Amino acid sequence: MDIRVGLGFDSHEFEEGKQLYLGGVHIEGYPGLKGHSDGDVILHALTDALLGAVGEGDIGYFFSDSDPRWKGAPSRVFLGKALEVLRDKGYRILNAEVVYVGDMPRISEVRERILKNLSSLLGIEDGRISLKGKRKEGFGDLHGVMCIATVLVVKG
Repeated sequence: MDIRVGLGFDSHEFEEGKQLYLGGVHIEGYPGLKGHSDGDVILHALTDALLGAVGEGDIGYFFSDSDPRWKGAPSRVFLGKALEVLRDKGYRILNAEVVYVGDMPRISEVRERILKNLSSLLGIEDGRISLKGKRKEGFGDLHGVMCIATVLVVKG
C-alpha cells in the first residue's frame, strides 16, 4: 500500500480594501490578505500539502505570482489543480488537518462554514478534516495570518 503525507505552509499580511477568504469562504468584517491571488492561506497550504504528498513541488511551480493570469484568482483554482494532479497519479485523500495561526478572525467564528466548504472542495466527508485555530500570542511581527496543513493520501 502506497501511503504518503504532505505538508503545506502559507502566510500573508492583511491588506485593507481586499476581501478576506479562508478555506474558500468569504469572511465579512475583516481586511483581506495580501497576495497575487485572493491570499487564502488555508487553500494555499492545502494545495502545497497535496502537491508535496505526490512529489509535485509547490503552488508557485504551477501558479507563478509573476503570471498576470493569476492576479486576484480564487484559490479554489489552485486547489482544483492539486486535486487533479493527485487523482492523475492515482491517489485519494484519507484525511487533512489544518492549523490556522492568527489573532483575527477567530477560527471558532467561522469553523463550521469552512469545514463544510473544505469537505466539498476536497471531496471527503467533514469528519476526515480537522481545523484548529491558534492565536499568535506575540509570535512574529507579521500583521496577518499563517496556516499549516497536512494531508494523508493513499494510492488506489
